[in-house]
Amino acid sequence: MAEQPVTAKDLKAWFTGGDMADLFEFADQFIKEVRHKRAAGTLENYRKHLLKIELYNGSRKLPFAHITTSWLGNYEDHLRTEGLTDNYIHALFKTLKTIFNAAIKKGIIKDYPFHRYENPVYKAPVKDYLSIAEIHALEDFADGTTNKVLKQTAVYFLLGVATGLRISDWRRFNAEEHVQDGRVLLRAKKNNEWVSMPVNGLLQRNLQRMKALPLTIEEPTINEKIKAIMQTIGVRKRITSHSARHTFAVSLCADRGVSCETCAELMGITVSTCVESYYRVSSRKIDAETLKAWSGL
Repeated sequence: MAEQPVTAKDLKAWFTGGDMADLFEFADQFIKEVRHKRAAGTLENYRKHLLKIELYNGSRKLPFAHITTSWLGNYEDHLRTEGLTDNYIHALFKTLKTIFNAAIKKGIIKDYPFHRYENPVYKAPVKDYLSIAEIHALEDFADGTTNKVLKQTAVYFLLGVATGLRISDWRRFNAEEHVQDGRVLLRAKKNNEWVSMPVNGLLQRNLQRMKALPLTIEEPTINEKIKAIMQTIGVRKRITSHSARHTFAVSLCADRGVSCETCAELMGITVSTCVESYYRVSSRKIDAETLKAWSGL
């Protein structure tokens, strides 16, 4: 009936409601259940990643039991022939694992083929950031350009640099509401954690730029224009909207003597996340601290 080979295990599962439960039917229900517990971007990634599986499978009928180690191997080979990066393949597998784990938790299936498979490995990318000199060059560009889209991009990227806020919070940021008595105070959209910090000089200058310049462009346009701006000011690095957050952690915190613990509090994240993803001990910081400590030896 399914126009494919059926084993005795498959036949039994069909009648008992075991591992022949359908991946896509369960995934649709799972996304509905967690829609208030996951970020909008995460839910959208679930849908995109499931679409990849659907295109590979050829339909939205895929019993869990058909996803074996052999299936996983063939799926990974297919993704690599499409030219996808290691990290994107890792993300696709991560979503598939999430669906399997949720189905096991509900008692719908028992088998977990990923334990028997050599799964794709995440490779941490080089996380570029701007130096203080490059930040000043970007400020000069923001003040000098007459292109409204480029000006918006530069000004709100500088907001991210000055505060470490994610791009999801750039549009929400309102100086009258979120700056009180010389401090920034707002709850981050992604993790609902409070972000609180004194207003620094870079942010103070940028608040003046933002007064008559609301953010109206979308994230894809921002990232596209960031590349153009970086070329214009002579920055030969891979800079995206998220690089503003890395710039805050390294150039405004690590290089200027702010501890990792304090940096984590400023960014509204855990210390471990800060260490693993943002804070970087640069050669400049190493030299400054060691020369100070070793002076007079």
